[in-house]
Amino acid sequence: MALTVAPFIRMTRARRAELNEQAERVGKILGATPEPHIGEVTVGGHAWPVDNSPALSAVAPRIAA
Repeated sequence: MALTVAPFIRMTRARRAELNEQAERVGKILGATPEPHIGEVTVGGHAWPVDNSPALSAVAPRIAA
């Protein structure tokens, strides 16, 4: 299962570790092996241009089985 995250903030080592933990949780729930990737989300209703605004502190996940 691909999990793409478009961060709006700098991905520190701690944030990457948290991302991996959350990917494992999603994988466990869906019964799939997660493959987390950091990059631009290009499909889905929640895909929007990333402007790297420091005011935004959310990430936009995309799950594709």
